[in-house]
Amino acid sequence: MLQYRHESHAARGMPMYAPARDILYLMPLLTAKVPMQLQERDRHCPGIAAWLARENITEEQLAITYNSYVEFVVTAPTEAGGVKIYDGLKASGWSDAHPAAQAAVLAAIAQTLTFVYWQSVREATKQGEPSPSPMRDMLAASTEMMNYASMSRIQRWLYRWRRFFDWTMQHSEIPW
Repeated sequence: MLQYRHESHAARGMPMYAPARDILYLMPLLTAKVPMQLQERDRHCPGIAAWLARENITEEQLAITYNSYVEFVVTAPTEAGGVKIYDGLKASGWSDAHPAAQAAVLAAIAQTLTFVYWQSVREATKQGEPSPSPMRDMLAASTEMMNYASMSRIQRWLYRWRRFFDWTMQHSEIPW
């Protein structure tokens, strides 16, 4: 399991924590809130609601799609979850769902997770203080994505090649 400890905490001997475990503990909250988001999609996400209406997606299709997502999550650690993520998605029935229903379910999950993140940042940061370090990292990643989106095709290819080569050099066992 991947574990994380900020450099300043390492010097003081503070314990490490595992973000993957934290997300695992958030899943029950997500599974409880997402159906409400889907039922109130006109209020929470009118663009997706209009798209679902154009595609004639029924409440039943949304329920089946969401159920297949939950099935995928629940069976992930078992043999039914498959060896690879796509095997688990296919076994759960997710792959058979309409793409618009899939997008609506994923949007509802993203909204719920974003709300949880927003609430946790507000609770972890005193009013008026700067945001924690991970927030600055997120802003840097967002800026990088915006720059990437404005590149030409050849610039994007060169960028990906450079990122791959840099990562390979940093994680190679051969000292360069």
